[in-house]
This record gives sequence, C-alpha cells and structure tokens, in this order.
Amino acid sequence: MKDTLRPIVDVTIGLLLAAALVVVFWSDKPVASKETTPELKTVETPEPDEAPNVQPLKIAVTYCPRDRAEYDDIGKLLRKLGQGYEYTKIHLDDLADYDKLAQYDVVFATCGTFTPAWLGEAIGKGVRPNTQTRERNQEMFDKAREALRKFVASGKTLYASDQMFTLLSYVFDDHLSSAGVKVGDKQTVEARITDPGLSDAIGQQLSIKFDLPDWYPAEFDSPDRTVYLQGTYRAMDGETETAPLLVKLPFEQGAMLFTSFHNEKQNSEKEELLLRYLVFATVTAKEVNKVTKTMLAGGFSPQKSSLLSASAGSPTVSQTYRNKKAGRLQFVLGFEDRGARLKLNVIGPDGRSHEKVGNSTFTVEIKDAPLAAWKYTVTAEKVPYENFPFTLTVGEE
Repeated sequence: MKDTLRPIVDVTIGLLLAAALVVVFWSDKPVASKETTPELKTVETPEPDEAPNVQPLKIAVTYCPRDRAEYDDIGKLLRKLGQGYEYTKIHLDDLADYDKLAQYDVVFATCGTFTPAWLGEAIGKGVRPNTQTRERNQEMFDKAREALRKFVASGKTLYASDQMFTLLSYVFDDHLSSAGVKVGDKQTVEARITDPGLSDAIGQQLSIKFDLPDWYPAEFDSPDRTVYLQGTYRAMDGETETAPLLVKLPFEQGAMLFTSFHNEKQNSEKEELLLRYLVFATVTAKEVNKVTKTMLAGGFSPQKSSLLSASAGSPTVSQTYRNKKAGRLQFVLGFEDRGARLKLNVIGPDGRSHEKVGNSTFTVEIKDAPLAAWKYTVTAEKVPYENFPFTLTVGEE
C-alpha cells in the first residue's frame, strides 16, 4: 500500500513546490501604477572615469625687473582665483625665445616699459612719468615676432595689455586695423559691452578708469575677431575717437587677446569682474576657437558664447537662450580634459529635458527646435580646482 501511495505523494509535493515558486516570482515583480507617466528625458553618459586627469594649465606671466616700469599686476588677480591659476614668472626677454615659450599653454605679457635688450638710442622724454622714448632694437623685435606667432599658431594663447601694443602691433601687423591708432589721454571712459556673454556677466555699460595717458586702443582686426568692449575716448591730440578696448583674435590654432584696460590698485568691483572674465576668456580661448570652427564646419552659426566657472561650493549655473528661428539648435559645453566632469541639461518649451555628462567638450543638439526660450543648466559633478572655467556656446543652423 505504501509503495502505491509514494508516486502520488511525490507528484503532490512537486506541484506544491512549483506553485510556491510562482507565488514568490509574482510577489517580487513591481506593480505598475496607472498614474505613472514616462519622463521626457534624453540622457547620454560617458564611460566611468578610470582615473582623474588633473592637469592645470601651464601659465606664464612676464615680471618686472628693476630696469622696467610695470603697470599691470595680472598676477595678483591670478593668485585670487586659486591653485588652478598658479603661474611661472618669466622675463620679458623670453618673449623672443620660442623654446622657452613652448612649455606654457598661456602667456600673459603684461603692460610695462621695455627692458634694454629691446631698445636702441634715446629719442626723447616719454609721456608717462620717469620714462624715455627710444628707438627699438629691430633684431629683438624680429625674434619676438617669429617666436610669438609660432607660439599662438601652435594652439596656445597670448594675453597682452596697453603698452605691449607696440610689440603686438609688430608681431601681428597683418591684423592691424586700417582705422589707424590714436593713443588715449588720462580719463574715465564709458565703455559699451558689445559681447552678449560679457553683457550677461556685468551689464551693458562699464566705467573704465585710465589713470595714465598714452594708452592704446585695441585696434586689431579680423573677420572672426571678438570685440568685447567699445569706447569713445579723448585722444592725446584732443580729438574724440571710437575704438575697441578689448578684443580676441583667433590666429591659426590659437588666439591672442589684447586689452587697453588692466589690473590696477583702484579697480572698482565691476572692473574686477571684467578682469576675471578676461582671465577666463584667455585660458579658454583655445577651446572656444576649436568649438567655433567645428560649429561652422557643421553648418551652425555661433550666436552666443558665455564664459562661466564652477567651484565645489557653487557647482551649478543656469541661463536662458531664445532662438531666432525654428530648426536645428546646438548647445556646446567647451572645456579641456583636465579632471572635471560636467553635466549639461537643456529644457525646451515642451518640458523635455536633454541631458549629457562628459569629461571634455561635448554637444547637445536639438533637431527640430521651435521658437522658444531654452533653459540650460551646467552642473559641475567634479572640478579639479576652484573657479574651473568653461564655455557654453549656442549655435543655430
């Protein structure tokens, strides 16, 4: 009898075990809610970092030896910005030596008089206190022209201010404005901010103090130059002139920035904001140049470029852009692979979110963008140092 019941018992136990497994399976399965709606989001993420690539820019600043008067203390501002802006002091004469320049990514050639190596015979008394006007040492200027053009062409960035115009106008003589150059007198100039990105940062106008006479306007020209500031001023001959006061000039793979204005003790709060923006423009110039060329090659026209920065304590920046026509729209977050990880989120009028994360320059493209206000937010998930700079460029087809 027992042998007859055994198969029946075995089958019954097997059926009970199978039923138990089905119950467990269905109990673990999530229950769908009728109220749940799909989130409208496009998300792109890169592969996880293998190791942080913390590589601050190599920055050089010309210093003031005893035989040179100096008017621009850009080093003071760089020190305020933190460890990502640490720099090496180089002699003014190093500007004529490409091998010495080549080890740096960015060179700040600050405003000041020239050292004896650049000068020839005395001509007369200078306009500024304790200065002389001298002939130039043509051999030194020729070496500097070759070295600096090669430096910028290789993808590096050169910043120069005020009195360095006499050198830059020789180095980049093929980009001098046909309007000519008239130096300015001591005065305060009400400058107009002509760049949309800079206007967002500090407003549409700015009072700039020129506490010394004989300063140079930014009279450089190029089809692809960027004019940040324009001003009407009183020239040394008493005439009224209008000229750019701050420009960026792409040159082959790199860029040159020239400013009539520079860092001095009496700078106002707004002037300091301008100088910070100028530093960010200098250290990101190479990447902006690359972004612009890529946009144009892809059939897009850059409409607005904003210079921004992020720190651990303030990792998020938001702005709005209203496109001029319907069609393809590009948002390009520009930054070099130096240890940062940034996220860009673009939200359109339909509430759809387009999100992407990356460790270097990347693009979020909207294929059929209607006319609307587009909100974009950049979040720094990781920064290698405080005041990490990046750019956000919007392009329309």
